[in-house]
Amino acid sequence: MFGEKGSLEAWRYFGYDRKTFRSCLSQIRKVNKRTSRIVNQILFLMMGMFCILSLLGLVRRTFAPFYGVCLAYAGVTEIIFFCPVSRPDRASLLDIYLSMCGLFAFGIAASVADPSTVATSFLVMQTLVALFLLDEMDRVLSLELAAMAVFDLTALAWKPLAIAWADILNALVYFVVSTMLCSYMQRGKIAQFLANSHFHRMARVDGLSGLLNRQTFFEASRKVLETPGADAPVFAVLDIDHFKRINDASGHQKGDDVIHAVGYGMMRALLSSADPLPESLLGTFFSSASPFLDIEGFYDEGGMDWNNAQALAGRLGGDEFALLVGGVDPMARVRKVADAVAGTSAMLGVDVSCSVGCCTVTGKDLHKAYGEADSALYQAKERGRAQICVFQGGDR
Repeated sequence: MFGEKGSLEAWRYFGYDRKTFRSCLSQIRKVNKRTSRIVNQILFLMMGMFCILSLLGLVRRTFAPFYGVCLAYAGVTEIIFFCPVSRPDRASLLDIYLSMCGLFAFGIAASVADPSTVATSFLVMQTLVALFLLDEMDRVLSLELAAMAVFDLTALAWKPLAIAWADILNALVYFVVSTMLCSYMQRGKIAQFLANSHFHRMARVDGLSGLLNRQTFFEASRKVLETPGADAPVFAVLDIDHFKRINDASGHQKGDDVIHAVGYGMMRALLSSADPLPESLLGTFFSSASPFLDIEGFYDEGGMDWNNAQALAGRLGGDEFALLVGGVDPMARVRKVADAVAGTSAMLGVDVSCSVGCCTVTGKDLHKAYGEADSALYQAKERGRAQICVFQGGDR
């Protein structure tokens, strides 16, 4: 079954391919981070209580050192959680593995502390780790196998042989059960993440152009402007020239094709002019031979995210679009967008051009910038369209 690459990939990613699984990474990291904090805090409180009970003689005093080790581990892990990190994605993975190792450490410590009983605690921890740890299947199973190996060795070293073999057999049975639970439960979580991503994307992205919708564009632009230290970007408003004529002469289907092609051209022009160049996005999603774009994959990989493109693009409605463009020379990038719009004419078989109004954003007043760019757009139309006008203080 696992001789075929596709079957092995499906097993590793809970019935999905690698690309689909990776599209959920941001949600997986959030869940893992939240889970790790909860698990570690519970472990810390539980070990603290057991240490106190042991010292008071309410449970066996010989347990106190083992619980103390687990308490110290949970305390160190809690400190690590709050250390500043440069890579949040790696930190969330480290957090969840530290918490899961803490659960296994408690199970093994409890087993060593009371050699006369079957190690119920470790078996419960095996199940909890399978339910809580969300990562690629081979990594989850590697952790489970490593913990089981340590548990088996400590059982053979500290327990009577008959009890040790019973523990090893039980651990093996629970490993098989845990594997099945992990596969079933995590597949359901991935399906939920994919559904969440789909509906979240539908609420953010304009389905026809592939650009951000009006609300999302302005929300994202405000966040960018509120970021301290950012260079003054250019705000631009763009209209397709004589769009009504295209609809009347060639039909509304052709008008939809124009909107789609313009959105594609705008995204490609902005990404291809970004510095540094997001080569993975360009190479994966844009082809000179086809104007069709995998919108879901594009946005899942961070398409048109400010960190990748140093720009935002949105469709405000009808044939009106808006841009927030940063970088070394944002006006040059706006001109490339206008050229890309005009470049769709040959492919569509109709004349397509655009009028653009721009302004440099000073401060954080997005409402003011929109008004200034709109005034410049009005001037571009008055001057004959198919051109770019920059707002001057005396404009309209």
